[in-house]
Parts: sequence; C-alpha cells; structure tokens
Amino acid sequence: MQLLFWILLLSIYVSSSPVSWSFIVGGQDAKMGEFPWQAYIFIQLNGTHGSYCGGSLISEHWVLSAAHCFNGSSIIMEKSTVTLGAYSLAQPTNHEEKRSVAQLILHKRYHKVEKGFDLALLQLDRRVRFSDFIRTVALPLDNSDDFADAKKCWVTGWGDISEKEELPNPRILQKVRVPIINNKQCGDLYKANCTIRDEMICAGYLKGGMDSCQGDSGGPLVCKKKGEWIQTGIVSFGYGCAKPRQPGIYTRTSSFLPWIKEHTGVAGFY
Repeated sequence: MQLLFWILLLSIYVSSSPVSWSFIVGGQDAKMGEFPWQAYIFIQLNGTHGSYCGGSLISEHWVLSAAHCFNGSSIIMEKSTVTLGAYSLAQPTNHEEKRSVAQLILHKRYHKVEKGFDLALLQLDRRVRFSDFIRTVALPLDNSDDFADAKKCWVTGWGDISEKEELPNPRILQKVRVPIINNKQCGDLYKANCTIRDEMICAGYLKGGMDSCQGDSGGPLVCKKKGEWIQTGIVSFGYGCAKPRQPGIYTRTSSFLPWIKEHTGVAGFY
C-alpha cells in the first residue's frame, strides 16, 4: 500500500498537465450508502462515444452537476442516463435506480470553465425512490454561509486515481478529505493562471497529494455543519491534479441558490 502511495505521488509531481477536469487522487473506498446523494451520469455523445461525470441528488426529480460536462458536445439526451444508489460500477446492486434525462439546463453565463458559472441541472424523467442508499444532499441555507475554516469536507467520485490511470475494478466509489482554502490565499496561488471569483471555492492541501481532479467533474464537495452534510461546492477544474500549491477549484453552491430555486423549486434546507 505504501508503494502504491509513493507511485501516485510521483506521478502527480512529474505531471505537466494544464487545466484538468476532475478525478479523485489519494482517496479511499467509501462505505456503501455513505454518500447516498452521489449520482453517476453517463453522457451519450454522437456516434458510439460517451463520457461520464458525477452529480448530486437535490430532489426526487433533480440532479446538480457541472456545465462543462455537457458544453461543446452534441449530446444524445434520450440515451444519456443518471444512476442513483451506485457503489461499484463493475458490480451493480439492486439498490440502484437508473433514470433518463428529461431536461438539461446549463447556467446561461457559462462559456469557459476558468470563468466560472460552471453548473448544470438535470431533470430526471421520473422521480426516484428514497432509501438508505438514495437520498438528497442539503444545500446551503443562503449566500452568507461561511465554510472558510471548514476542515471536515469530502469530495467523492469514480474518476481516475492519478493522471491517465483509471479507477480499477470493481470501481468502488472513492472519497477524499480536503480542507477549504480561503479565496484570498487561493487567488494568490493561482494569480498566474486564472482569477478566483467569489462564485468559486477552493479545497485541497498546499503539499498536494490528495485532490479532486478526470471523470468526477460535477460531483459534490460536502462539508459538515450543525451535524448535517451540506453541499459546499461542485467539482469544476484544476491545473494538474493534486500538485503542491494548486488546490482544486469548485463552483460555490451558495452563490447560485436563487438560480437553483428558480429552475427546480429547491431551496437551502439544512
């Protein structure tokens, strides 16, 4: 296990990738049912190609994800699917419920991931049934919620475990704990590459090694507050993966509560 850890760290340090869409680096297996809001989104593209992203269940009809998962591609909506209650992608269980996408809404101000507004809503073709393995995540109550000092935050997904290395079978949902980094510090770290907007939030370690980074875009960053898991961010982008002084950048959920409520009727409710 130690050897695998150092191999992963080495691959992180020698990488020279610029912007990367997200995957879990340095994570561990989640427990079954530990993150019951986690969604697996399969996106069918023209031809025989497809891609996938993460998402979070915010009501029995709506899933929250990232706009860049869908922007710039010709999507075959009727063949794209959302799976709730998934744990091992290679070994499906009877806890899962799969739905088609009835409607896709991208934030109208989104056009480039580094410019922000990277969020999307997927309306399911029919409601999902809640269970111990399928449940909604709480949204922040309002834009004044402050997670600047949050230490117990987790990001989850089924993406790659290092750059260009896929999560191996049985492809169990991964989790990694990351602390929030305040926007001023994050902006100083990234000033040569991009501007950290107020509508973004950063999380990760200055030493690197653990991060969200290909395959988990759109997935949830959750932090515990008053005993409740709150979706603080949406996995958006980073420069490389788990590199020192380059934390992951997320869409700040609390900045878009009016937009989410306008389209879904769902409000902050923790």
